Amino acid sequence: MVRTGFPDIQVREELSIASGDTVGVLACWRGTHSGSFFGIEPTGRAVEMRGIVLWRVAEGQLAERWAVLDYDALLGAISGGS
Repeated sequence: MVRTGFPDIQVREELSIASGDTVGVLACWRGTHSGSFFGIEPTGRAVEMRGIVLWRVAEGQLAERWAVLDYDALLGAISGGS
């Protein structure tokens, strides 16, 4: 869904931490709204979204994933809000 709405999306890691079997990343996603996203037609606006993603690793594989992403700011930016 994100790649459809923002085909040029780039992710920049701002901070990463690890503790035991868990890895966390603070990241910034940037891209141009060039495709439909959550029913909003392309606006051509360059936008960014920040978020935190945590992964738990078990037996060498990703076992769980949690994410908190600022979709409110992203949707506001593509709809002409903040």
